[in-house]
Amino acid sequence: MLARAIPFRTVCEHHLLPFSGLAHVGYLPGERIVGLSKLARLVEHFAAGPQVQERLTKQVAECLAAGGGPGGWGWCSRRSTRA
Repeated sequence: MLARAIPFRTVCEHHLLPFSGLAHVGYLPGERIVGLSKLARLVEHFAAGPQVQERLTKQVAECLAAGGGPGGWGWCSRRSTRA
C-alpha cells in the first residue's frame, strides 16, 4: 500500500523556522492492514510539534512496526519550503 503526496507542516527543531513538504509512505501489509487515511494521520500526528526530518521518518516507521508488524515499509519526503 502506498500513500503519496501527504502534505506536512512543522517547525524545524534546530532553527525554529517553519517548513513544509510532501511525504510518501508505503508498506507491505503483515498481520494487520492499515488504511491509507491512517498513514496520513500518522504523518500529521508526528509533524505536529517541533521536528527534524530524520526523526519524523523514524517515528512513523516505529509506529508502523509496533502497530501491526508490516512485512516492509518505505518512506520518502521532500521539503518544499522553508521560511
